[in-house]
Amino acid sequence: MIKFIILLIRYLIAVAVACFVSFAIVYFTFNPPLAYLGALGPAIFLILLPCIGFCGVLSGTLCLPRSKREAGSIVLLGLGAMFCEFLWIYIDTASGTRAPILGAFIVIVPIAAGGFGAVSIFNRWRFKIQTNQKPDPSYQGLRCVSCEKPISLKEKNCPNCGYTQPFEAS
Repeated sequence: MIKFIILLIRYLIAVAVACFVSFAIVYFTFNPPLAYLGALGPAIFLILLPCIGFCGVLSGTLCLPRSKREAGSIVLLGLGAMFCEFLWIYIDTASGTRAPILGAFIVIVPIAAGGFGAVSIFNRWRFKIQTNQKPDPSYQGLRCVSCEKPISLKEKNCPNCGYTQPFEAS
C-alpha cells in the first residue's frame, strides 16, 4: 500500500512539473515576442506548440521511476491534451465568442504531436535498454526474466528494465 501511495505522489509531482514547464514555455516564449512579430505570430505559435507538448511530457515523465516512464508519458500526454481542450473551451466561453471546433484541433494536434514525440522516445529508450545488453555467461545466480541481467532475490522489479519478476521478493 505504501508503494502505491509513493507512486501516486510521484505521478502528482510529474503532473505538476509538466504543467509548470509547459506554462513556463508559454509565458517566456509567447508573452512579449509574439506581440512584435505581426503576421508571423500565428506561424511561430504553431511551430512552438509541439515544443510545449514535448518538453511538458518529457520533464514530467522524468519524475517517475524508470519502470513507469513509458506508461507515465502516455498518461501525461492524455492529461495534457484534455487540459488543453478544457482551456480552449473555457477561454471560448469566457470570451463570449464561438470559435469553431477546428480551432481546438489546430492547438491540440501540435501539442499532442510533441507529446507523442516524448512518448516514442521513452518507448524506444526502453526497447534499446532491453535489446542491446548481452548477459554475462559466467554468472550463475538469479537473472531477470526479461533482460537476463543479474538480480538479487530481494528485488521485485528489475532495476535495469523494470520488469516484475515471477518469484516472490522477501
